[in-house]
Amino acid sequence: MVAKGKVKVYFNGRLETTIAHSAPTNYFKTGAYTQAHCGNSSPCADDNYGEVEIRDVRVRHQD
Repeated sequence: MVAKGKVKVYFNGRLETTIAHSAPTNYFKTGAYTQAHCGNSSPCADDNYGEVEIRDVRVRHQD
């Protein structure tokens, strides 16, 4: 949740952390963005991949 200059981060319905934030625009995305590639991971193979399972995401916009 983002309101009054703060981002509240929840996991499984429980508040995990609050971050100060004051940017005029924002965007939301979810997923797995792996940082590994053959230059920094071993073993290296063409079938290396990251996987994430998202079961519930709620996005609500308020003015």
